[in-house]
Amino acid sequence: PSTPAVARGIGWLLANQSSTTGEMPSSKEAHDWIYSHLLATLALGEAQALRPSPAVKDRLALAVEVIFAAQNPEAGWRYESPPMGESDTSVTAWAVAALFAARAAGIEADFETAFEGARSCIYKVTEPETGRIGYSNLGELSARTPENERFPREKGEAMTAAGLFARRLLGVPSSD
Repeated sequence: PSTPAVARGIGWLLANQSSTTGEMPSSKEAHDWIYSHLLATLALGEAQALRPSPAVKDRLALAVEVIFAAQNPEAGWRYESPPMGESDTSVTAWAVAALFAARAAGIEADFETAFEGARSCIYKVTEPETGRIGYSNLGELSARTPENERFPREKGEAMTAAGLFARRLLGVPSSD
């Protein structure tokens, strides 16, 4: 069952999503616009799965198309749409989560092709000996914006966590 706060949140997302492009509320001029879009799409997918609504389903389908358009061919996602050929584990993991939720909510689309690209992207940056997952290259540490430099990259494994999360959603067994 939906709470009033959840209903207001979904209402806000729908009211602020572009009804023509499907883009969620954010400025494409912002470096990280894709994160806003992916998380909002994930929220719509979860809401649609829990309490189906034709209006939410239609808008979710539009949001999914934006994600597909931002994917690099046979690879993952980064910050650009149209894509520029670069992928990173962070954006790719969120894209997988959003698409997984949309598929579970009943959206019909070519999810398997998108998921195959995501698998390829994550495998390319996974160290076979340790399972450590890099940001956009093998062995690369997480990226940091200047305001986040106080969190030492060498002391965290955020990309490994994100990559493992995405791999599990993509059906890779935990024993792998």
